[in-house]
Amino acid sequence: MLPEPECANERLPSVIDLTLSELDFGSVAPGAANESNSMPALHPHDCLLHVLDKCEEFPGQGAELIEVGLKSWIPTSRYLAVQVLKQWTREMWTENLTKTLNASIKCESNQKLREHME
Repeated sequence: MLPEPECANERLPSVIDLTLSELDFGSVAPGAANESNSMPALHPHDCLLHVLDKCEEFPGQGAELIEVGLKSWIPTSRYLAVQVLKQWTREMWTENLTKTLNASIKCESNQKLREHME
């Protein structure tokens, strides 16, 4: 769990780096699907969700994790990644993040989620 916001701003970059180094990106971000969070062995997904949740409080931090969230096979991860982006100004988005979002919109199979992404 991340520290409270007054300390988290200093520690979030370290948490993001640790998450990026520890997540199995192949299993977390293989592409969109309509799977639920009830699948076994969701530890990397749980980590991603917790860190993404905190990134919403710190605009501009965690772009790489948002990209992973957008590519996740779990709709909740994709939804949360978009929620984080909605807290950021467009100027905070990296070029890769914009490309990933556009690609995610094109391949999103969940109509409501696709609309949320647009």
